[in-house]
Amino acid sequence: MKKDKTTDKKVFAVEVKEKEFLQRKKTVLGKADLSRSIDEAMIPLVEYLNSKDETFTTSCCSGRVSIVSQAGFTDTVKEGCPWIFMSHEIIVDVDNVINIVSKGIDENEENQVIIIKFEGAIAHFIVRTLSLGKKLLDAVRFVGFRDSGLAIGANGKFTVQIRGSNSLEVPISRGKDKLVTDEYLRFLLNACNEKMEKNFKMIERLHKAIEAVLEAEG
Repeated sequence: MKKDKTTDKKVFAVEVKEKEFLQRKKTVLGKADLSRSIDEAMIPLVEYLNSKDETFTTSCCSGRVSIVSQAGFTDTVKEGCPWIFMSHEIIVDVDNVINIVSKGIDENEENQVIIIKFEGAIAHFIVRTLSLGKKLLDAVRFVGFRDSGLAIGANGKFTVQIRGSNSLEVPISRGKDKLVTDEYLRFLLNACNEKMEKNFKMIERLHKAIEAVLEAEG
């Protein structure tokens, strides 16, 4: 935020100068941890956004199925919580995952709840101008990412925050007490697979929508 010298009022920046933006981009991408691979389904979109002068990515996830042990059903997953299973792909061997879950329940602590979750794709990327950010936000919401938003930070930092809404979250054990049958757990895992397939299709539509906006901008 800058101050208007003629009115002594604070005004928000609506864009970043191109040279300054490109320097920010170089710094951020230069610090990226290359040892952490990008989820395969997100690679085309990430590479496209980072190839454009007006955008660059800061984080992304293609979506995931996770089974985790945590203190309570409403608690958020924190660092250090035991992950029983996690996949960013469609689960091929559902029976193997059921066996992994059974072992996890046997080893679960009495005060812990095991939850199966599906979370859709998320991505954060920086844009040079506020107007471009608004156009991209409209585009990503139109293709189904309705929970997305646009964050406005200091010094003209405009972040398009993409978040899928195609989620699932079900408790399957409390302590060592199994709350569902293997048959129902299989149903949940297959439901996660269906959601992942839909999620991958949404990522493809997302890429096309973002590309249409950026190519129209020239």
